Amino acid sequence: MIQLSGWATILMSLGVCLLFIMQHLTRRHKPCRTKSLSWESILVTHERQWREVPTMRTKKMDEDSSVEISNKKEDNGPVCIGREDDVKKQRTTAIINDREILVFYHDGKFYAMDCRCYHAGGPLHLGEIEDINGQACITCPWHKYKITLATGEGLYQAINPREPSVTPKWRSKGVKQRTHHVTVDNGNIYVTLSDMSDSIDSDYYAEMYKKTINSSMKK
Repeated sequence: MIQLSGWATILMSLGVCLLFIMQHLTRRHKPCRTKSLSWESILVTHERQWREVPTMRTKKMDEDSSVEISNKKEDNGPVCIGREDDVKKQRTTAIINDREILVFYHDGKFYAMDCRCYHAGGPLHLGEIEDINGQACITCPWHKYKITLATGEGLYQAINPREPSVTPKWRSKGVKQRTHHVTVDNGNIYVTLSDMSDSIDSDYYAEMYKKTINSSMKK
C-alpha cells in the first residue's frame, strides 16, 4: 500500500507540472488577433496587388500605343530637312519615313523627289540639271535618263515615221519619278511626302533602298 501511494503521489506531481507547463506555453504563445497578419488578410492583400498590377501595365501600353498612333498621323505632315540658305548652296538628301529624298534649288525654285532613279536606282543627287524644251530636267548619272523636276516625267527622244522631218523630238513617258511638296517657312525647308495611294515606277527602288537603310540603322 505504501508503494502504491508513493507512485500515485509521483504521478500527481508530474501531472501538475505538465499542466503548469502547458498553461505557461499557452500564455506565452497567444495567437495573434491582428487582422492584418491573419492568413485570410494576407491572401486578400496579395490578390488585390495582382489585380492592380495588370491594370497599371495595361494603362502604360495604351499610352505607348497612343503615342505611336499620333506619330503615324504626323508622318504625312511637313518635315524640316534644313535651312533655306544651306539647300540653296548644296543639294540635300534626307530620310523621311525611311524614304530617301533629294531636295535641291534650281532657278529660283525648290524641288524634292525620290533620290533613286526609276530606271535602275541610280543616284540622282549626282546627276546634272539641264533644260529640255523649256523644262528643267535632271539626268541620271548611270544611264542618262531625263526626268523633269516639276512633274517627275520621264523624257525620251523619238522619231515619228509619218512626219517628213527626221529630227528626233522629246516626248514624255508619263510620270515615272515621285516628286514631293516643298515649302519654306521662316528660313526652314519643309518637305511633305506626296500621296502614296497610286503607284509610280520610282517606288520600287525607294522600297528597295528603304530596306537597306533600315538594316544599316539596326547595325
